[in-house]
Amino acid sequence: DGVNFTATSYYSDLWEWDQASNTWSQKASLPAAGRYVGIGFSSGTKGYAGLGFTSFNQYLDDLWEYDPALDQWSQLAAFGSGRDVTVSMAIGTNGYVGTGYDGSSLYSDFWRFNPGANSWTQVSSLPAVARHNASGFSIAGKGYLGTGEVSANVYTNDFWKYDPASNSWSAVSSFGGGNRRSCGGFSIGNKGYMGFGFATLGNDMNDFWEYTPDSTTGIGSAFGSLPGIAIYPNPATSHFILSHPGTRSGTVELFDATGRLALSANLESEETVINATGLSPGCYMLRLISGTRSYTGKVLAGQ
Repeated sequence: DGVNFTATSYYSDLWEWDQASNTWSQKASLPAAGRYVGIGFSSGTKGYAGLGFTSFNQYLDDLWEYDPALDQWSQLAAFGSGRDVTVSMAIGTNGYVGTGYDGSSLYSDFWRFNPGANSWTQVSSLPAVARHNASGFSIAGKGYLGTGEVSANVYTNDFWKYDPASNSWSAVSSFGGGNRRSCGGFSIGNKGYMGFGFATLGNDMNDFWEYTPDSTTGIGSAFGSLPGIAIYPNPATSHFILSHPGTRSGTVELFDATGRLALSANLESEETVINATGLSPGCYMLRLISGTRSYTGKVLAGQ
């Protein structure tokens, strides 16, 4: 851990934690400006750190490789534009970096770093609103990214899967803890874990959630189900009705077979009428979210 700041100082130090002895030892500091909200990932036996924000309102674009065998840093190809509060992760042997803020603009782009070639390549951008302070992790050769701040003090809980083989994104179950920014996220085996962060400005969170890939239960077993949901007519031609007795607020989303968000609407009273005339014929996943509860089902449109 390291490369961070306090209210008055920016740091470039690096520390190693030994799991067997449960001890910390200081290592060679990053030979560059102290910073915070930078990036970090590992590939093979090396660690990688860079970007971030430092004093004098400077957004950094540098990237460094750390060799623990030599306790030594080496500078690599720069990202190309100064940025902070980005998402970073490793998928396979490559690093991936995206989203973030440069002092004036938010981003939804995504980049691959190849350590062997010491090169950056832009890949498909996140097909959602630009953001910073998002979170991510990787599981079984796929990357997962979501949540974050999309405008001043406006947070989101959407979540997305990136497949490097097809260079494509698909929507997955939203983060079960609600709209959030600045979460901590990592994976263990075939599960993802995420929590903490801000739910609203100044509202620090300490909850913790587990994600199972390709499930419809969302991130977290604490994400309860909504009973009594009915959808009719199904199949639908011009419209269908979503009946949700006892649930008067929330959102409903439809995703097509590729995982693309096709429609989103707010719930109305205890019945919501969804206009299906603009939907292409096919099968859609319907997701209803109300607070910390959800319902997932399937609808046929254009039949």
